[in-house]
Amino acid sequence: MRASRPLRALLAAAVLLASLAAAVAGAGPAGAQPEPARRVLVISLPGLTWADVDRHPLPNLESLFADAALADLAPRGVSPRSGPGDAYLTISAGSRATTERTTDGQVLALEEHSSGSAAGEIFTRRTGLTAEGQYVSLSWPSLLRRNARQPYDAVLGLLATTLADEGIPIAAIGNADGTDSIGASFERQVGLVAADRDGVVADGALRDDLLVADPAQPFGVRL
Repeated sequence: MRASRPLRALLAAAVLLASLAAAVAGAGPAGAQPEPARRVLVISLPGLTWADVDRHPLPNLESLFADAALADLAPRGVSPRSGPGDAYLTISAGSRATTERTTDGQVLALEEHSSGSAAGEIFTRRTGLTAEGQYVSLSWPSLLRRNARQPYDAVLGLLATTLADEGIPIAAIGNADGTDSIGASFERQVGLVAADRDGVVADGALRDDLLVADPAQPFGVRL
């Protein structure tokens, strides 16, 4: 079952980043060296506001917040109102970035098919590269061209490439595939945050098997 467009904002990403990073955890006793975190987890819920969190009982989120570092992150993109892809690509680049919103969710596994061809084959035709990873952004060449016309010097894929250079893995998990008024669409913009400078996502879970039919949930589906 595919999620409809209103649900995409809520399903756009369950997990953005799962990285065995040498990040700093909470401060310990005075004078003690902070313990390095074994894993950094960033959760993204596009469209969710603090008012929503305050208004509704959300026991799982509240339990997570009780032992987590909290921040209200609003990535500033190129457009006055950013979509999920703009925000994820801005995190990836560390500078304002923009996307092609009709295609930015096309982050597919190499063997998945689009327009009758495997994504890995399409990616190679468009880029001349052989992907060494699980997923590829089929819109990467157009994203590079689009951002090259902007004045913000965005380096798409900088986050994942920098982490890889330090031997730190990164993965993206999420899926909001849905059906609009024209036809089925791929809505996996979350994968952009973990794409390297070639547009390749080394690891993660982005397939539509993350979506489970559940008649008790809004729109009959849950992540």
